[in-house]
Amino acid sequence: MSNLHIASALRRMREKAGLKTNFVGEALGRQGKTVNAWEHGRGEPDIECLIRLQTLYKVDNIIAELSKKPLLPSRPETLKIPVSVCRMSGFIGIPREEFYVSREFVTVPFSETAKNADFAVMIDGESYDPQFSPGDILLLSRTDTLEIGELGIFSISGRVFIKGYAHNRLISLCKDFPDIEIDGAPNILCLAKVILKI
Repeated sequence: MSNLHIASALRRMREKAGLKTNFVGEALGRQGKTVNAWEHGRGEPDIECLIRLQTLYKVDNIIAELSKKPLLPSRPETLKIPVSVCRMSGFIGIPREEFYVSREFVTVPFSETAKNADFAVMIDGESYDPQFSPGDILLLSRTDTLEIGELGIFSISGRVFIKGYAHNRLISLCKDFPDIEIDGAPNILCLAKVILKI
């Protein structure tokens, strides 16, 4: 058992009993700062103090209490993620300088994927059908590189679009728009990776 584990258990028991460190210190014939030190992993009570603490804290077996594993912090049920004020539409793209502006948040269920989102964007228009529909929210992770086959947010000549990444081209999600050849194309930047659709 580590000092920090014992320290955490001592504090948990004292707080559960509703006692202040100064009161516990006086009851043990010690100073409150000694109890405080124990609760911060700087020293430990001797066996005589442990027996008296068992009575003070009203626990049946203080050694068993000290041996309990600490509770893991609970994870949140939801996450609040900033949403870009711009809505993605494949027909015109949005100005890059407006893309990172956020004035509101979207609340999404917690998941290991969602916790990696830096921001979100909402789909507006039907130009991404059938993959995305109007009102879909995409969670994005900032990056400047993608793996082949991943979807990303790209700035193309100052306008922002959702495209698939292939080795030498950006793949349009809409059949009405041609793919974009990367080789020799000026001003193409990867801004983010699409990590989840809500």
